[in-house]
Amino acid sequence: MNADIISKKQLFHTFIFLIVAILLLPSISSLSQVQSSYQQSSSLDQTIAVMHTNMGTIKLAFYDDLAPVTVNNFVELANIGFFNGLVFHRVIDDFMIQGGGFDVNGSYTKSPLGTIDLEIHPDARHVDGAISMARTNDPNSATSQFFICDGPQSFLDDNYAVFGIVIEGIEVIRDIASVETMRKHRMDDWPVEEVIINEVFVFPQNTIFVDDDNIDGPWDGSESFPFRYIQDAIDIAYEYDTVFVYSGTYDENIQIDKAINLNGQDKESTIISASNPSEYLFLDSAHFSSIQNLTFLCNNDERLNIIKTINSNHCTITNINIVSETQQRSAIYVDGSDNTIKQVTINGDFLFAGIEVLHGSYNTIINNNIESSHSGIYVFRSNENVVKSNLITKCSTGIYVEEGNQNHISLNDLVDNGRGMFCSYSIKNLIENNNFIENDEQAKFTKLCKIGFLASNTWRQNYWDDLNGPVKLIPGLMYFPNGNIIGLFLPWIEFDWQPISQPNQ
Repeated sequence: MNADIISKKQLFHTFIFLIVAILLLPSISSLSQVQSSYQQSSSLDQTIAVMHTNMGTIKLAFYDDLAPVTVNNFVELANIGFFNGLVFHRVIDDFMIQGGGFDVNGSYTKSPLGTIDLEIHPDARHVDGAISMARTNDPNSATSQFFICDGPQSFLDDNYAVFGIVIEGIEVIRDIASVETMRKHRMDDWPVEEVIINEVFVFPQNTIFVDDDNIDGPWDGSESFPFRYIQDAIDIAYEYDTVFVYSGTYDENIQIDKAINLNGQDKESTIISASNPSEYLFLDSAHFSSIQNLTFLCNNDERLNIIKTINSNHCTITNINIVSETQQRSAIYVDGSDNTIKQVTINGDFLFAGIEVLHGSYNTIINNNIESSHSGIYVFRSNENVVKSNLITKCSTGIYVEEGNQNHISLNDLVDNGRGMFCSYSIKNLIENNNFIENDEQAKFTKLCKIGFLASNTWRQNYWDDLNGPVKLIPGLMYFPNGNIIGLFLPWIEFDWQPISQPNQ
C-alpha cells in the first residue's frame, strides 16, 4: 500500500519535472549560449575596454590569452587616444558594425603601429557581440579597424582575428546596426547620422579606480566607490595592478615601490599638482611600472625632479605633459636600465635637464617634445641608449652626453638651442640623421688623451643648416693630462663625412 502511494507520488513529481523542463528548455539553451560566450572572456588578468559612443556605452572583455598581439595592438591605440573622434563607417544590420579607421569627414586615419599578423584561436569565435579585426585580402594586413558582430557570424571563423566580446551594451550594438545608411565618402553602408566613438578607456580587471570627485566616500577602489587619492590606491594595489585615475586635479606626492600601471583618463584633464616640496612622482625599485595619460603641473619654489626613478628597470613613461611655472631641477630623472620615455611634452625652466638619464643602459627616449631646459636630454655615464625622433628647442644644449658610450642618437630635431649637441669625454656614439637648425653652435665635443678613451664618435648623414662644403667639421678639444699638474687642452676635430643637403624627415 505504502509502496503504491510512494510510486504514485514519484510518478507525479516526475511528470511535473518533465513539464517544467520542457517549458524551460529554450531558456536553458539560450542561457548556455550566453555562458559559453562569457566563458571565453573570463580568464585571469583580463583586459576590459569601455567605449563611449554618441549612441551609448559598450563594454568589452578581451581575450588576452587567445589573441595577445591583437589585444595589445588595440590597447596601445586606445591608450594614445587613437580611436577618439573616429566613427563607425560601415554598418550592416544583422551582420556587424565596423569602425576605427575614418573620421566624420571621411578622412582615413592611419595607425602609427603598422600592421599585425593574423591571430586565429579555435576558442575565439564570431559569436554575437564578438569584436574582430577588419583587414584587406592580405591576412596579415590588419591595423586599427575592427568590427563587432550583430548576431553570430560563424562563416568568418578562422579568417578574421576575434579578440574579445561585448559584456555590456549589446543593445547599443543593435541600435547602431539598425541605423539608416547611405553611400558616402565613396563607401557603401555609411550611417546617415554619424555614429561617433567619443572615447575608449582600457584597463585590466584588476583595476583600482581613483576619482577626486568622490569626496564623501565610501572608498573601496571600485568603479562605484573610487578612492579619492591616488596614493591610497597604490598602497593597496598588488604587483601589476592598474590604478585608473579619472579626470581631476590631485594635490599629492606619489610614491611607487612595485610594478604598477598608473593610467590617467585624459592627459589634458588628469592633473597632478602637488603643494608639498617633494618629487611629484617617485619610483623606487618599481620595475616594470608604466605611467601614462597624465599632466604634471609644478608651481613649487623648491628645485625638484618632477618624476624621479631610482633603481627601476623596464619602466615606461608615455603620453605625459610636464609643465613647470617655477625653476626645477629636471622634469624626468631616470636611474636604471631598459626604460622607455616616449610622447612626453616638457615645457618650463629646468635647471638641469628635461630628461636626465644616469647610469644604467639600454634606455629608449623617443618622440618627446622638450622646450626651455638647460639640457633637453642629458645622458651621464649611461651606455647603449637610443635617443630618437625628439624635438628639442630653446635649450642651452639640445642633447648632452657626458662619459656615455655607444649611444645611438638619430632623427632628432635640434632647433634654436644655444648648442645643438655636446659630447663630453664620450666615445663610439653613433649620431646620424639628425637635423641641426638655427642653433647658436651646432655641435662640440671634448675627449681625453688616454688609452681606451680615444675612439671617435661617428657622425653621419646629419642635416646642418650652416653646411658650407661636402664635409661637416665638428670642432672639439682634446685634453692631455699631465700628472698632478693641470693638463693641456688642444683643438681637435671629428667629421660628418656624409652630411645631407635637405632636412631628414
